[in-house]
Amino acid sequence: MYPASPTVIGLDVGSHGVRAVALRRGVVAATARADYEGDPPPARRPLAAYTHAAARALASLPEEVRGQARAVAVTGVRGSVVGFGSDGQPCTPVLPDLDGPSTPAARELYARYGESLADRTGCPAFPLSGLPKLIGMRGRAAQWLGLQDALAWWLTGRFGCSAGAALRLGVLDRSGQCYERGLLGELDIDLATLAPLRPLGSVVGEVLAQRPLPEGIPVVAAPGDGPSAFLAVTEDTSLDSDAPGLVSLGTSTVVSARIADPDQVAMMCTLEVLPGGIRILETGDGTGMASVDWAARLVGVPAESMDEIATHTDAASAAEIRPPAMDAWGTDIRGSLTGIGSDFTRAELAAGVLRAVAEGALRSVARVVDAAPVDALVLTGGGARSARIRAAIDAGAAVPVHARGGQELAAIGAALTARRAVS
Repeated sequence: MYPASPTVIGLDVGSHGVRAVALRRGVVAATARADYEGDPPPARRPLAAYTHAAARALASLPEEVRGQARAVAVTGVRGSVVGFGSDGQPCTPVLPDLDGPSTPAARELYARYGESLADRTGCPAFPLSGLPKLIGMRGRAAQWLGLQDALAWWLTGRFGCSAGAALRLGVLDRSGQCYERGLLGELDIDLATLAPLRPLGSVVGEVLAQRPLPEGIPVVAAPGDGPSAFLAVTEDTSLDSDAPGLVSLGTSTVVSARIADPDQVAMMCTLEVLPGGIRILETGDGTGMASVDWAARLVGVPAESMDEIATHTDAASAAEIRPPAMDAWGTDIRGSLTGIGSDFTRAELAAGVLRAVAEGALRSVARVVDAAPVDALVLTGGGARSARIRAAIDAGAAVPVHARGGQELAAIGAALTARRAVS
């Protein structure tokens, strides 16, 4: 349950598709999803691929629910950018968050600034930032938008850059309140190519006609997908926690927690923003569902069957199982199996990989609690559906563990942001 409100809608523009959630009177009234057409991620797609999916997802919500909507907010994958020409129309494809051709620019950024870039902007110099894309595509567009703000443009016809998108673009001052003009000057990025900065929770425009939502309702600037999911967790009235930590067990593992003073954070991490000036830190581990997928291919079963396969062994394997992982640079860290005996079974492999994912999550949690103590952990993402991963994290955590697998937390968080604007 969430605080009661009029009907509001959240859109989550993800890597694989668009999810829509309608909240009414504090509960999820309807959900819908539409996948993108064409190549799987990471792929450069036209913005139309995203707007068409958003239109299908919204149109799939019950008409009666859509008709009652009082506001909508858009969240989405951070670090993705799209350029617009002087005619106000898209002139580049959408560059995804992990855009391979942008990696050299990211390495040059790191070579020039090192960890000081995170100190200035709250966002490290890595390919998941939008900044390398702005550098690599310099001169190709009159204006750049993050993906979620491009969807807001589609809804309203107005340009704006939410503070959350600006942070992951790598151009926001560490205070979270303005563009880092000094950095833009050093990198020869014209401030005019960035849309006006919009505080989170502010109204950026009204829905145009010929959109699958009531014309004229406000469109609200929302945080990115990870921070929006964190917002949904903090406002979940069924969760008995004052300081939850969010553990997203997706392709890789990402852990988020609220911090009181960003200047006291010594670790390398992303310092995300929420409405009201709230700051959260984000860090992670390369192991995650990509590791489980690897083992599932070796075993020859779907990833969702790994728990059942793992039940056929009770003893810890003598083999050393190091699943492949993906780091923030998109580097495919190779896995290995050593010490395998003739009696090594696929059940040992499945159990060992699931355990490794849980251990990676616990390592990230241990780093986070030094800067942001938490009193509960909330698990989300595909890994939250695994009973063995949940049990291993629960056994190793010092606080209660709750699972929210299968819930569209990012879209819910966007809807909650919209609610604030009309409540």
